Amino acid sequence: MRGPCPGRPATGGEPGRGGEPVTGRLVREARRAPVAAGARRVPQPRTGRAALTAAERRVVDLAVEGHSNAETDAVLHLARRTVETHLASAYRKLAAILSRGLLDATSSR
Repeated sequence: MRGPCPGRPATGGEPGRGGEPVTGRLVREARRAPVAAGARRVPQPRTGRAALTAAERRVVDLAVEGHSNAETDAVLHLARRTVETHLASAYRKLAAILSRGLLDATSSR
């Protein structure tokens, strides 16, 4: 039997039978192994500062310091659209905190 052709992924099945790439199968099995051993996934927070990615946190920190999007993209060497995307995602994750703060500020007047 011949080995795989150069530049083509190895497959787990017989030729012509639609064999799955070996790497895909191995990755899927590696992801399932901890669960099969009884491990549980740690739920990731969906809102609040803990839900922010490291990149979102860096962008938000600069925005809080008063930097414009143009300044932020220059400091972090990001495209302006990337900065806007990180801010939009951060606003979505922080919406509950922001709205609660606004309610507290308006109710104290």
